[in-house]
Amino acid sequence: MCQQCQRYFACALCHDSLMTHTFQPMHMSQISVMCGICQLEMTGDTYISCIRCPRCQHEFNPRCYLHHDIYFC
Repeated sequence: MCQQCQRYFACALCHDSLMTHTFQPMHMSQISVMCGICQLEMTGDTYISCIRCPRCQHEFNPRCYLHHDIYFC
């Protein structure tokens, strides 16, 4: 989720190609991630601490940690 517009996008690049502002990261303690399968909303802390969605058990992208600084502050 982008801090500025409070909308979910598949990635920051998708956000930036569709919006008139650049993606702004969220704080880890805020609801900022949505599972693409079951739509469970979770905090960045929850997302980072799991390898699978807590609700549907769908595996998250294992390399997302490489982009932590883009999505979270």
